[in-house]
Amino acid sequence: MHKLLSVLLLCTIFGKVVLDTVVYNDCGSEYNLNDVDIEGCNKTSCILPKGKSANINIKLYGRSPDSHTLTQKVFLIFNTINVPLTVIPGDLCASQIECPVRGTANASFSALMDFSTLPNVQSAVTLHWRIFNENKEQIMCFKANAKYENPKTN
Repeated sequence: MHKLLSVLLLCTIFGKVVLDTVVYNDCGSEYNLNDVDIEGCNKTSCILPKGKSANINIKLYGRSPDSHTLTQKVFLIFNTINVPLTVIPGDLCASQIECPVRGTANASFSALMDFSTLPNVQSAVTLHWRIFNENKEQIMCFKANAKYENPKTN
């Protein structure tokens, strides 16, 4: 199912924030995904900067079951190959979200996607983001199309 995500483009030089949307696929979320803001994305494109990093902000609404841990598993899919992506923090309950997340509560968090150890290729990719609870049950999942390429310079 396609949904629209809110996407945040951070202009760090001037401190301006521009909000726009991109299309994503929910791939089996137990919780409601309310908002996703990805640095470097806008209505017409989503550029993930090769060799650099990018911020992501996610807001979700908990539905049953309660979650005591929230562990992120993130991949970039190059063609059919899943390449694990380092995301900081890995365990959201240890750093940003007060856990347990009750079955009817809002939660939001920020994470840093690190692309510095990924292959030195430029490619269309799919960002595949999953969050699991302590029982290894998937509570959130989305996929978004992007391009993994050299960052644009001004």
